[in-house]
Amino acid sequence: MKKGINWKTVATSLVCLALMALVIFRPSFDARVAVEKKVGTAEGFTVTEVIGEKAVDQNRLLFLYLGEKEEIDCAAVKKTFGLYRAEAVFGYLPARESGPVESGGSRAHLLYCPYRKGDWYLCYGVIADQDVAKVSFGEQEMEELQYGGVRIVYCWGKGDPDADFSLRDVQGRELSLVKE
Repeated sequence: MKKGINWKTVATSLVCLALMALVIFRPSFDARVAVEKKVGTAEGFTVTEVIGEKAVDQNRLLFLYLGEKEEIDCAAVKKTFGLYRAEAVFGYLPARESGPVESGGSRAHLLYCPYRKGDWYLCYGVIADQDVAKVSFGEQEMEELQYGGVRIVYCWGKGDPDADFSLRDVQGRELSLVKE
């Protein structure tokens, strides 16, 4: 006597396997959870406030957030099939919710952050001086967003560029990084 495949048993087994995978791998359904997971909620880390999520391409986004110590942090997040995974978490830039960032002589605090073995890079920073109208990284002009009186700039790219940051005033004149 030949027995056929019991499709109910197969379907039940597949559902159980899928549920076990969800429990074991704990996928993230939003960028905030993915970043908190990457940094480690066991250490008590939390994203205090989301500053912005900027789509870089179809599958990647730049996630800017305020950390628990009132610092501005940044993460590269990849989205696949509606699930988020933080590829890398960067930086620690001081911020205040109101008023300008303390400059300490610098016009801006800028970070270059390579990741994925140098295949990608992310740059972000805080402009501390009103004279700065725009910031570039190599030939790429950095995008700007405002957060509680703080000017945040960012850009993202592929490859390992041999580039520097440059600051310009409203008239397009180059400014030194350190205010004289």
